[in-house]
Amino acid sequence: GHRILKLNTGNPAAFGFETPPEILEDILRNVSSAHGYGDAKGLLAARRAVTMHYQTLGVESDVENVFIGNGVSELIV
Repeated sequence: GHRILKLNTGNPAAFGFETPPEILEDILRNVSSAHGYGDAKGLLAARRAVTMHYQTLGVESDVENVFIGNGVSELIV
C-alpha cells in the first residue's frame, strides 16, 4: 500500500513542513499593518492569478466569481 499523510490537523509543522524563508520575511515586514481578517473571497492577487490562468485556457472568467479557501466547508454558502 501507500503511506497516507493526514494533513487535516491544520499544523503542517507536525509533518516536517517548514515555512519558506521568503514567507517569514513577508510576515515580519507586514505584521505591523496586519489588522483584522482578509477578504473572505481570498487574496485578490491569488484570485487574479486564477482568473488569468483560466482566461489563457479560453475559459471566460471574472475575478469577482473566483473564491479561494483552505477547505470546502468554508466556501459553501
